Amino acid sequence: SGKPNRHYVELGIMPSPIGIETYITQENWGYLKPYITELTPYYLAGVRGQLFPSDKLKLEAWLVNGWQTYGQWHEGPGAVYAVEWRPTERIVVHNDGYVGRDQKLDASAVRLWSDSFAQVQLWKGGFPKSLALATSIDVGYETNSTGSTDGLAAGGTAATRIEWSSQWMTTLRADLFYDRTQTFLSALPAGSIYTLPDPRPFVGSGGSATLDFWPSPWLVMRLEYMHRTSSVPYFSGSGGITGPGGVAPTNAASAAAFTPDLRKTDDRAVFNVTLRL
Repeated sequence: SGKPNRHYVELGIMPSPIGIETYITQENWGYLKPYITELTPYYLAGVRGQLFPSDKLKLEAWLVNGWQTYGQWHEGPGAVYAVEWRPTERIVVHNDGYVGRDQKLDASAVRLWSDSFAQVQLWKGGFPKSLALATSIDVGYETNSTGSTDGLAAGGTAATRIEWSSQWMTTLRADLFYDRTQTFLSALPAGSIYTLPDPRPFVGSGGSATLDFWPSPWLVMRLEYMHRTSSVPYFSGSGGITGPGGVAPTNAASAAAFTPDLRKTDDRAVFNVTLRL
């Protein structure tokens, strides 16, 4: 390790350190995201300080508006820390944590989240060109003012990526997510008067397979299939979830005439072309 060499202080809307994947799709191993990436912040709004004690260690401290929000729900800001260690070019170990008050109508609710991941390149050179493994484990908890129900959640992912050559790569990934009170689940569309119909604990699992073709460093062609399941109806079906005729209801009568089409399974096949200039 080298000597301390640099530090930064930044203010604005910045990519979240929570989660193994970034918001830049091309830099991830897959196009579609696992539960713990989809249900944790893509960005944080606030101020952060970055300190590099050595060329192998990065430390971060954040004060933020909240859990992926531009403004604060309550007076106190949220706080985030992150520690990332790269002992060699083939190993990355990361841990971060979050605390904040993120229930709009409950100023006493406190949200805690811990995220840890590791990525290891097991093979480099020859055929295949590279073989890497990655795993991530998250644990979250939220209290409320009544204390009657806690919001325990946990999830994990495991993935392997093989670079057969400089142009062809494949990725296989599996993930699991548990949310006792559905606190961390994505709700129905903003402003929707509908709610998820089943309040039982949520258990979701999924898997994906990805094939990449990189004809150049600036062009990515990606074919991916993902299958997900859930213990309660959660995924949008062909009947839609917005309202009758695809329009949000304006009164109780039109709202009562429609039931969101929610399913327990979700299958997706995606073909994506990304050009970076």
